[in-house]
Amino acid sequence: MSRRQRGDVLRLVMSLASRPEGLSRAELAQRITLSSNAPILSNACKAGHIFKAKKLGIPMRYFITQRNADEWLAIPAPPKPPKRRPGRPRKTETTPKPAAVKAKKPNIPKPLDHQKPPTYTAGPSKNKAPISGEPQGMDKAPRIVATTPLPRFHVPEDFQGMFSRAGVGRDAETGQPWKETA
Repeated sequence: MSRRQRGDVLRLVMSLASRPEGLSRAELAQRITLSSNAPILSNACKAGHIFKAKKLGIPMRYFITQRNADEWLAIPAPPKPPKRRPGRPRKTETTPKPAAVKAKKPNIPKPLDHQKPPTYTAGPSKNKAPISGEPQGMDKAPRIVATTPLPRFHVPEDFQGMFSRAGVGRDAETGQPWKETA
């Protein structure tokens, strides 16, 4: 904000604070558009341009003189309206619940004669007598006999692993006992 703008804002703050009811932050925010008006008002108070006054339950107000602030503080605060929680609505009479509505079937008109599809006569392939449940043509089919595959981790019975063949305390590559090194 430039110096000229700061001077214009200070003049606006001082003119609003010169009113009998003073100035609040909300009133200043309605007049000027800034990200925050707190530094403007606090700096003006520190410089002695305006004076602040605070009543319990009422937002802080700013005045042009300390005498105006004291006069505003001397006026009794309006009483707060009592807080009321909305109560439950009372039942005056019991109203019958509406009956459950059943879904109606849609009214689909039957097709007229000219709307019906033409009749269809099945050919001879569709009119064959049903066949029995036994497979047909198995006497002519080629037969292939396959061995059952071995399980995934199957190890042949004659297989001996490299370490189990060497024995305990022997080198697996040479089959000789380990040499003692000390």
